[in-house]
Amino acid sequence: LELLARVGAAADLCVLAEALSLLPCFAAWGADAGKYSPVFESLRMLRTLRLMDLCSCAPGMKDFGRVVLAQFGTVMLTSGYLGGAVWLFCATLYYYFDKANPQMMICPACDDIDDPSSCSEVQVTSCFNRMESIPNALFFCLVNLFGEFPLMDRHSSSSRWVCAFVALVGQVLLGVPCGLLG
Repeated sequence: LELLARVGAAADLCVLAEALSLLPCFAAWGADAGKYSPVFESLRMLRTLRLMDLCSCAPGMKDFGRVVLAQFGTVMLTSGYLGGAVWLFCATLYYYFDKANPQMMICPACDDIDDPSSCSEVQVTSCFNRMESIPNALFFCLVNLFGEFPLMDRHSSSSRWVCAFVALVGQVLLGVPCGLLG
């Protein structure tokens, strides 16, 4: 009986978010975890879900959540699906166009992180392309979907068209849920 109670507690959203936020620590022990550190580091944001558990502080929030879900549930689900599809599609295009772009190289262990020529022979092994994999491209695409374009001057010309698409279409699709709730 106690085991069933523990299994039920492990399925809680806050516990799962806490477990996923610890994933970067375990992934850092892997061989090439340094290459995917931006992706793994962004998982730490899941820890903030514990702070958003308002149902224990204000019981009326549970009813508010039910009303919002009943009224906007299908629109939120549809816009979430479309937003996820656009996110994955644009990240795949970023990966395709910039995987061999030398301006997207970053060297975290070197003095000048954007210049691989400033690295010693040992430090040059830490260099990698920001768009070398689709998970890395997903991270930078999400930054662009939030309206920030920090690497705009480093993108290839084809990838800049993807940035324009993200600015015009992607932000509109991701703005629909915010407009419904806000």
